[in-house]
Amino acid sequence: MFHELIKQKMYEWYQSDDCKINGIIDYIENNLFYPIEYDKIEKIVFYGKYNIMRIFSASTKYTIGEYIRVRRLSEAGKLISGTDKTITDIAMECGYSSSASFA
Repeated sequence: MFHELIKQKMYEWYQSDDCKINGIIDYIENNLFYPIEYDKIEKIVFYGKYNIMRIFSASTKYTIGEYIRVRRLSEAGKLISGTDKTITDIAMECGYSSSASFA
């Protein structure tokens, strides 16, 4: 009986938006410096693109694009202040096509 209750709670968690948000964020963080592919996110959370965007922005108050930009800029800032790399090298490493992306 207890085992079935735990199984049910795990199933409910997996179906919840919170779990799906965690899956989306995990995918983004693991691929932060690469092009983000919505079809891969769809396969992870079993939602379509529209629902992914809807639940993400409702939960985080960011669009997925905004979240990615904030995270990339945050990581770039750490590299700028913590390494001797050029701005161009850091921009490329952080998934930007050029250093002009920082302007």
